[in-house]
Amino acid sequence: MKNASGTDNSTNGDGTSCYWVQSGSLPGGNVNIWFKPGNNHITLEKSEITGSTMSGILGEGSYKQILSNYSHDNGTEPDDHGIYYAGSNSVIANNVFYNNYGYGVQIAYAGAAGNIIANNTSVHNGHGYVSCYPDSGYVTFSGATNNKFVNNIAYNNGKYGFETYD
Repeated sequence: MKNASGTDNSTNGDGTSCYWVQSGSLPGGNVNIWFKPGNNHITLEKSEITGSTMSGILGEGSYKQILSNYSHDNGTEPDDHGIYYAGSNSVIANNVFYNNYGYGVQIAYAGAAGNIIANNTSVHNGHGYVSCYPDSGYVTFSGATNNKFVNNIAYNNGKYGFETYD
């Protein structure tokens, strides 16, 4: 799920170049909680997730319940988030995502469908490399479909509260 190319080139607002390279093998770095494909019907509840060099929670599969967790201070590169989720038919609710390098919550790829993202708080995420890659509180992209965002809070994130590329 980590950027397979391992690099990203962009320019920031003043035209200067931004460049970063992801380290380690896929998924690169360490993840505190990793839901691998095929691991379904799992609940993660009331946990503190912090200090990973990649995303705090990385997930695929189906029918997860990610409830009442505190995912903060995770990531070292723009592709690292409080939760990086590509699973389906799951519930991500009542969590706090704070001060993660990239997005607080990223729902991505064609497999990310039918999820409910409700009653979460995403605060001060996306400030890791703000001059080139400011990120938002919540984002969907790359084929994520039929996901419902209900009653979420976004405050003081690097770019937007809610963002989508689909």
